[in-house]
Amino acid sequence: MKPFARALLIVASGLMAAGCDKEENPVKSQVTYQADLAVPFAGYSDSVRVCAWKDDKRAAYSVAFDDATRSSHYLVSAPELEARGMRGTFNLNTKGITDWEPWQKLFDKGHELASHSWSHLRMGDLDEIALHREFSLAKSDLLNHIKGLKEVPSFTFPMGSSSALARAVALQYHHSARAGSGVNAAVLTQEELSRVKGVGVYPPYDMSRFEAPVNEALERGGWVLIYFHTVSAAEESGDTTIPLSLYRVHLDYVKIRADQFWLATQGEAATYLYAREATEPQLTTREERILQITMAAPNLRGEEAGSLSVVVRKPEEWRDHAIVVELDGAILTTIAASPSEQFVCDLPVNKTVWLWARK
Repeated sequence: MKPFARALLIVASGLMAAGCDKEENPVKSQVTYQADLAVPFAGYSDSVRVCAWKDDKRAAYSVAFDDATRSSHYLVSAPELEARGMRGTFNLNTKGITDWEPWQKLFDKGHELASHSWSHLRMGDLDEIALHREFSLAKSDLLNHIKGLKEVPSFTFPMGSSSALARAVALQYHHSARAGSGVNAAVLTQEELSRVKGVGVYPPYDMSRFEAPVNEALERGGWVLIYFHTVSAAEESGDTTIPLSLYRVHLDYVKIRADQFWLATQGEAATYLYAREATEPQLTTREERILQITMAAPNLRGEEAGSLSVVVRKPEEWRDHAIVVELDGAILTTIAASPSEQFVCDLPVNKTVWLWARK
């Protein structure tokens, strides 16, 4: 079995027991749903569409920062992201970190802490023993020093140096690894997840150059990952240093397009891609009042796969009614009443949910 698939392998019986196989009468088995409060429908026949990206956005955008022993990452880069409601992926080569507190604070604010190896070697030149040492030491450092961190889904190859062996080993430790250059497609194979493409910000710092890959992602419905090294509050410029004012130009260019982009970390985007291809939504109706949807992905672990956004067409009778989404008797969310023909919501992978409209 492939490493990434093995890392996401489901304990099927446990998940089924959590609700995927329930066949009890909904009135008896659920405490939220009440038949007399639900809007009945007739003649409903449709399927659920899994969105290409979260919230049915047109494309995905990630921003990352390499060699994250640099204080500019948490003093300059991250606050600019937070001011715009964005989060980044910070790639740490952990051997050089002596103070973990700033990285803990970044993690607590929702940023992703990723591995950039232990000692920042050219991974493409290493044998298998040395590769395992670099991957395992870096991952252990992150898990041992960052409170609350349960997994390290992302990796970036130092200097872009990789090999077929290095990429294969990377997926034994992480869900994705960045190694290539360019814009990613909306569908990636497991092998392509071991060499996720990125666009590095290097001189000349004509920021219009970096608009092109952003626009390409929108046109293709793909995933663009832009990465920086040092952002200078003193407006310094160098081979790996960009002035703060130009960094702001780029972030504002992306933020103004946030209605089209899912702004995600590398880990979020890669996990969504993998889960989307492995999940088959199953829709049935019950009592002519409930849409029952199971996001079936027998090869994924629900906790790691998270949730997927889906588009659901409403029964005609449900228009102008609020729609309740519930799991095991608890309300996950409520969709506001509207005359629209369909709606978008997030559903957990490997769980069965009920949707019903409230009178």
